[in-house]
Amino acid sequence: MNVVELTSVFKNFDGRMVLNGVTVAVEERERVVLSGPSGCGKTTLLRVIAGLEIPDAGSVCVASRCVARAGRNVIEPEARGIGMVFQDLALWPHMTVAEHLAFAVRYSH
Repeated sequence: MNVVELTSVFKNFDGRMVLNGVTVAVEERERVVLSGPSGCGKTTLLRVIAGLEIPDAGSVCVASRCVARAGRNVIEPEARGIGMVFQDLALWPHMTVAEHLAFAVRYSH
């Protein structure tokens, strides 16, 4: 079963194409690494999956449910069951990685 599936996802900002027809399926228990230079679209891809950005075209499915289609979120971010730790300025300096993850789990229910 695919846990996350993107089909022909496009996203641009002010005419600059960031995601250009991304199609990918991640299966249960599969691990995926996104790598590339700064500005290539890694964070945008994760934000589209989480629902923090809306794809201009294509679709996003999570756990076999379509959560986003071209131009709209079908299921709002808070109802997707996806957690995300931001890269900058969203971590508390007094907490360890484990404490941040425990915090997210504790308040996700």
